[in-house]
Amino acid sequence: MIFQRQIEFIQSFEETLFKGIQDVVNDNASAIEEQITEVQLFDKGETGDGKKLQSYALSTIKQKIRKRQPFDRTTLRDTEKFHKSVTVTGNPLDLEVTADTPYTQFLIKRYSDRILVPSAEFLRDLFSKDLIPNIKNLMR
Repeated sequence: MIFQRQIEFIQSFEETLFKGIQDVVNDNASAIEEQITEVQLFDKGETGDGKKLQSYALSTIKQKIRKRQPFDRTTLRDTEKFHKSVTVTGNPLDLEVTADTPYTQFLIKRYSDRILVPSAEFLRDLFSKDLIPNIKNLMR
């Protein structure tokens, strides 16, 4: 076949790319978890797409003041159980973010499923730093 080498290269490149994505996610799982829980949720009170989380109710704000916790933004870190339960796993085509608390589904329903998504900017920086150089080396 006239294009056999090109077909083999494309198939091998595809496998290498998917494996590379999975490896970058798994190698950086703790950084991705920290981005979601610390930077997006706690520091900014935002979802992965930059939208502010719904404000706390007045009764919750009073509790937050009493506990000396931030009340100017929703952090989802009252007991830290939710934040500590967030885990990231790399798959060949994507990353999977889960949280294992009895109230995770309630939080997702109330605030958005985007609370468990890292920002596009963070992922772009991560893949630019870790994945793109490896792909360039493969292309040589």
